[in-house]
Amino acid sequence: MNWQAAMVALGIVKERSLAARIASLLSKDGDAAYSRNKTALRDITERAKAAAGAGRPADSGTAFHELAEVIDGGRWPEYMPPEIDGPMRAYAEAMQRAGVKVLDKEPFLVVDEIRCAGSMDRLISLDGMVMAADIKTGTNNSRFPLSVTCQTAIYAHGERYNVEDDTRSPLWPGGVSLDTALLIEIPREPNKRGKYECGLYKLPIDLGWRAVQLALDVREMRKMPKLERID
Repeated sequence: MNWQAAMVALGIVKERSLAARIASLLSKDGDAAYSRNKTALRDITERAKAAAGAGRPADSGTAFHELAEVIDGGRWPEYMPPEIDGPMRAYAEAMQRAGVKVLDKEPFLVVDEIRCAGSMDRLISLDGMVMAADIKTGTNNSRFPLSVTCQTAIYAHGERYNVEDDTRSPLWPGGVSLDTALLIEIPREPNKRGKYECGLYKLPIDLGWRAVQLALDVREMRKMPKLERID
């Protein structure tokens, strides 16, 4: 089932005023309700998704990232929402316990080889290596790590890019590991013992880069010429 459609359905049930608006449009215009009320229905759809909480994971994920920046800078956030305090303390403790040193945050990178650009969450030092790192919330990324492994592999192959003067520079003097990156997984919920545990996972980005190359090959293969019909 389409996720956005599900959010709209849930939101309409939770927010009865939206159901009433839809009922009024149907009563007024019947089968032409959509064609005659596109703007109104677009507004209803967005409000329904909001009522269902469709934007909450993205909003809270942004909050996790921004609070982590404050902690990485050596300060504890002055205004810490109670519901996020546990996860963020778990993050701070895990980073300190593992000896992770944050060297840079959100550097803007380009990877000319695959014509890709974006901002990397963190550049870190761990076990004597400089490596790319990505912050995720929840538990799905450690269970299904292919996507984040490819993502950090791309980062590790990138160069810093200055948009103003169109110049590139090395990501870090001496280079960045092309074999290993770090997944930082901040929990949204406590474990079965009621404790928040932040997981740090080493990612095999040498395999991730091979997967990126394979994906590019598959994309090229999709550009097959139109078949010649002979009958």
